[in-house]
Amino acid sequence: MKTVHRAAIIKILIVFILLLNVSPGLTRVDMDIDWQAFMSRHDMVWKKLPVNWKQAPWFGNGLIGSMIYKDGGKNRFKMQVFRSDVQEHRPFTQGHSGYTRARLQIGSFYFEPKGQITGCDWRLDVYNAQLTGTITTTKGRINITHFTHTNDMILYTELTTTGDESCTWTWEPSNAWPTRRGFADSKKNLSNSREKYHSHYPTKVFDRNPDPVLKSHGDIQVCLQNLKHGGQHATAWTDVRKGNTQIHLASIAKCWPKQVQTADTDAIDEIEEILTIADRRTWKQKHYNWWHDYYSLSFVSLSDTRIETDYWTQVYKLGSASRPDYPVMDTPGLWAVPTKWPFITWNLNIQLCYWPSFPANRISTGESLINNLWKYRQNLIKNVHPEDWQDDSAVVPLNTGIDMEQWWNVDNRSSSTTLGNLVWTLHNVWLHYRYTMDKELLRHKLYPLLKRSVNWMIHHLEERNGTLHLPPSKSPEYGMAPDCNYDLALLRWGCETLLKSADRLQIYDPLIPEWKNVLENLIDFSMNENGFMIGAGVPYDKPHRHYSHLLMFYPLYLVNAEQPNTRDLLLKSVQHWMSYNENLFKKTGEWGDISAYSFTGASSMYASLGDGEKALEYLNGYIEYPDVFSNSLYGEPVRYSNGPTLESPLSAAQCVHDMLLQSWGDKIRIFPAVPAAWENVVFHNLRAQGAFLVSAERSDGRTRWICIKSLAGEPCRIAPNISDGIKVKGSRTFYVKRVSQDVYEIDLKQGENVLIYQPGTRPDVKIQPVPAEPSQHNGYGLK
Repeated sequence: MKTVHRAAIIKILIVFILLLNVSPGLTRVDMDIDWQAFMSRHDMVWKKLPVNWKQAPWFGNGLIGSMIYKDGGKNRFKMQVFRSDVQEHRPFTQGHSGYTRARLQIGSFYFEPKGQITGCDWRLDVYNAQLTGTITTTKGRINITHFTHTNDMILYTELTTTGDESCTWTWEPSNAWPTRRGFADSKKNLSNSREKYHSHYPTKVFDRNPDPVLKSHGDIQVCLQNLKHGGQHATAWTDVRKGNTQIHLASIAKCWPKQVQTADTDAIDEIEEILTIADRRTWKQKHYNWWHDYYSLSFVSLSDTRIETDYWTQVYKLGSASRPDYPVMDTPGLWAVPTKWPFITWNLNIQLCYWPSFPANRISTGESLINNLWKYRQNLIKNVHPEDWQDDSAVVPLNTGIDMEQWWNVDNRSSSTTLGNLVWTLHNVWLHYRYTMDKELLRHKLYPLLKRSVNWMIHHLEERNGTLHLPPSKSPEYGMAPDCNYDLALLRWGCETLLKSADRLQIYDPLIPEWKNVLENLIDFSMNENGFMIGAGVPYDKPHRHYSHLLMFYPLYLVNAEQPNTRDLLLKSVQHWMSYNENLFKKTGEWGDISAYSFTGASSMYASLGDGEKALEYLNGYIEYPDVFSNSLYGEPVRYSNGPTLESPLSAAQCVHDMLLQSWGDKIRIFPAVPAAWENVVFHNLRAQGAFLVSAERSDGRTRWICIKSLAGEPCRIAPNISDGIKVKGSRTFYVKRVSQDVYEIDLKQGENVLIYQPGTRPDVKIQPVPAEPSQHNGYGLK
């Protein structure tokens, strides 16, 4: 009794001492940012002519986009145009979604000067999302301004010529057939395609789409592309000339099957609406204002300008590629130049694309995933085979178009045996919920979809001697294994999350006993002396770019460094994974099967272990990866694809978040993995799970202050990374409880702010950019 009494007194004293360090008073974070000046250090600059998509400036509003570069050896510039929902709509009797749901090329505009092109001086003004600069020729100079309007479906290009120079515009449509090879365009090729996909599909020959139709509507030209199996898209354009200035307006419209087919008139209407605007300065300003508001949602600045530039470039990319009411970000992203991957890939790519949306407080860019999953939920159900399981299940195969439909038996390659892809996708939706605490999202969309996706996996379980097992399935992209760690991790996470969700929503679901049974009796993850294996009897013993066998570590955190006796296991697992790839590079000078997202994955894993030095090492490895191109786009090695893929660059932004702020589990961790080289860091309004907005400053290697705002009133636990205790200030006296050596609990209510800082200091709570390294300005472009 005396021991218990003494412990209680100690706890009371600790709380009393902490309360002495709580000061009432208003908390305010002052902003001192010249956004135009700050963002200009991250503009892309071209002093040399870009000659392909890997070098070109690129633009987008989530639905339409463009990129501009010199057309190889020809004396003209190519402006390729894109629309993210232009895809095929063929029946699966014609095969894999890479053909039957493929993203289609639209075409390109070309502008050709009278003189020979000799050079350029271009700047992609990231803050305003527009290209400005000059083109020099033997006849004079051309001033160029180009942007994709953020609200209207308009590609705007303004050319002003000097001297004896002038420009001519032309249009060349692309062929409306898939860029992925292997579609069965003849009876002879039907068997080849079936053999490739180990399927009895396709059963019908792939019939070509008709040629596009060119027509005019007054001064507006239109290219209409009808699709053989429904749907159409159209590109409209016009030139407006005044003196030596030429304004080129272009628009792209799309109609899906079963809609009224008005793509041509829709595109024309977009152009005509802009032509009626007498003063376009206000129209342009709406475009600029959207981007200014978007950037100001949060702020990050580091004493590492190269990383800072990459971070803000990915923020620009995210805003260009995703908007709430537009299609999901697929594998190539908005800028789908010819590629063998003209679809969504569901075993890693789509998941990584959306991660930075949440901590960056750019929540709306993540909504396209949720909205489209719900919009096409019947297709997720229709994908299920056998059909008897459609009553309670939903599934997504390895690949689909943006409508998320491909029957499970269309692609029977081993790569399509993976069971948990939809569960992993819904982990992203769970993150969206955790960062917003939107209970309606949880109740009406996430819970019913997650329930179906977990049911799909449970249908495959086999009981042996009281233990539940999964049949052999493919660990992306390694190989087949029974009790594959990838699927086990996702099934375990799915059941845990359904139980948490039912509890929060106060739902008694009749499946709760089944989910508990799975958690109690599911076979454990396979491990050996090198850490986590691929699956039962299958060690990790060859170079491999995916970290699919490590999902229980990152990003699911089912096994994490804060659990007893796990840190060494996690460390040797990630070391063993990357060592095979690094040893191959040392022997051959090539990365083999490793991809850029291998580096970003390793960076985030080391960040979760609190190792900022290794996290930075691998993040730098991503930036220096040979297929991260001069314009910041990334393409898999040629043997995989000749087009861009979006997941690796966007996941690099998540690495920065993981180094600055982590909020998995039950606490917010401030600067959990900041390397020594980042002596000065400041961030504002990054978002943490539990719906908190967090701002913090680190200077001379020490945390100076933290400001937290609660948006939902969730419990606030924080590991502030302040070694000498904390002082707390707010609009009232807060109750602060020290729950462990480094963690505090603060009774922060919804809508309240709290300032946390070191006792004995009076921090200047101001957000200012960290001084940049001039030699590292404007890291992307071509100089």
